[in-house]
Amino acid sequence: MSSDAQLGASAQGQMLSGRSAAGASATKIVLMTLAAGQFVMALDTTVMNTAIATVAEDVGTTVTGIQTAITLYTLVMASLMITGGKIGQMLGRKRAFAIGCVIYACGSLTTALSQSLPMLIFGWSFLEGLGAVLIMPAIVALVASNFGKPERPRAYGLVAAAGAIAAALGPLIGGAFTTYASWRWVFAGEVLIVLVILLLTRRMNDTPAEAGARLDLVGTALSALGLGVIVLGILKAGTWGFVLPKPDAPEWFGLSPVIWLVFAGAAVLVLFLWWESRRLKRGESALIGAGECGGASTVASNDAWISRGPRAAQQGHAVSARPATSGGDRAGDAPGRPRSPRAACPRADRRSVASRSADLRGVGAQRDRHR
Repeated sequence: MSSDAQLGASAQGQMLSGRSAAGASATKIVLMTLAAGQFVMALDTTVMNTAIATVAEDVGTTVTGIQTAITLYTLVMASLMITGGKIGQMLGRKRAFAIGCVIYACGSLTTALSQSLPMLIFGWSFLEGLGAVLIMPAIVALVASNFGKPERPRAYGLVAAAGAIAAALGPLIGGAFTTYASWRWVFAGEVLIVLVILLLTRRMNDTPAEAGARLDLVGTALSALGLGVIVLGILKAGTWGFVLPKPDAPEWFGLSPVIWLVFAGAAVLVLFLWWESRRLKRGESALIGAGECGGASTVASNDAWISRGPRAAQQGHAVSARPATSGGDRAGDAPGRPRSPRAACPRADRRSVASRSADLRGVGAQRDRHR
């Protein structure tokens, strides 16, 4: 009997060790997949910067035209990155990552085959930019869902290192292909890498879609406009000057257009935060959470205390998805600031705070007497 028990324990130990080895192998494959995605995202711009003159000659345009394509690629990514993260919440991060890879591969193939500047802009600036918008936020979420807390710092570090390596090797890769072959092979190679990434995506653990998540179209437009204007200004700072205009550069009211673009973009982002805070107070879906806007969960907690009692208010922020008031925002309420308990109550069911507090104290006294 003892020998049979020893054999059983040995077999069980071997099975557990095999499962552990298989799990470690799967984890390494997931990490390599996410790092490869980050590598491809960072490779594009550095390769294009190296081959600007050659690309311009091949597609029959000027250096300024290629620089415009590079600027548009950056603008698409920067302006829609928040929206891409929200789409990941709606679809699930794994699905958003896969869809982004497909769009990115189509853009890389279009870029590799482009014969004119409009085709290059469509493939590289637009399609690849949209693919990156879905891929990059999903990578961050997928690292969190596939690695435990002790492993996450290492995983994030390795993914970030892959992007840094791509930024360092990009000029070398672009220069080598431009000199000895063609810059088009770089984008064709990206298509193959992305196809391999797609095949390995099924091994990932997904972050499922959030129930009730919807896209805020007004918030999307405001965030895209604000971020796009700021990034455009920064990209033009080297040519126009940041505050004071450079010689032969345009000027607005004695200053460089860059500083005005940055201020305008910042103003639009402030409006965007106000709009998101307003939606959160109404219990509607927003692009960013209450922590970024501030105050929405406090309003909901106050409302829960008054209308449902202290037990509901002690349940954390689970009530934050409930509208803070059924009558809409009142004029004069400051965005992001908790309203008074009386203002948060519906008109049809408004009672004084003092009477509700007395009711709650009465209930507590009755419980004490029963005890």
